[in-house]
Amino acid sequence: KKPTLELIRLSKSLENTIPRDLPMVKDVFAIINQSSGRMGDLIESVFEYSKINEESPKMDIDCREILCELEIDLFYELKRTRTLLQYDNLPTIYGNKTEIRMLFQNIISNAIKYSKPNTIPVITISAENKETYWKIIIEDNGIGIDKNFQEKVFEIFQKLHNNKEIPGTGIGLAHCKKIVSNHKGDIWVDSEEGVGSTFYFTIATKESYTKKEYNQPVLF
Repeated sequence: KKPTLELIRLSKSLENTIPRDLPMVKDVFAIINQSSGRMGDLIESVFEYSKINEESPKMDIDCREILCELEIDLFYELKRTRTLLQYDNLPTIYGNKTEIRMLFQNIISNAIKYSKPNTIPVITISAENKETYWKIIIEDNGIGIDKNFQEKVFEIFQKLHNNKEIPGTGIGLAHCKKIVSNHKGDIWVDSEEGVGSTFYFTIATKESYTKKEYNQPVLF
């Protein structure tokens, strides 16, 4: 990432030396800066993706506490978009706190990012106890996902929109898939274009997780 930051610094320094009567050259430097910034974001995302592993330390995690923290961290974005984030009766699960936090944050941030114009985003989070695992449900009223792409969105570098429409690296949901897999679970989405998306993911209970043999739940 350091060479990319150095490129941005040098580009901005050169841009400041360009005479005002050469606007086209300034536009070129602006494109360089934007592209370099996106490259830096991508490198950072790949680095974070590489750090996710099954051997990361695990503990009991209060999901409600995680969401309270995220409401603070995302306060200005939630306020700017007037997003309504609803949750109640969420469980304490077993996992890596940093990874579980990233899992919730990526899905919530996507729900805000892909909200419908002129519509207040509503995100509802609930959970179901399935004995050997917890099933977490995150519903939104956003733009939805074409059925042909509902599996592909979890692949790394998959983006359904270009950066001019909606910025991003196309790696957030791949992060989610890897995190859930490391917690002996699965993740999937049910979505309808123009109506919204419902993301589901499962996390093995502490008792099930510590068993030597554990079969991932059947998706339903």
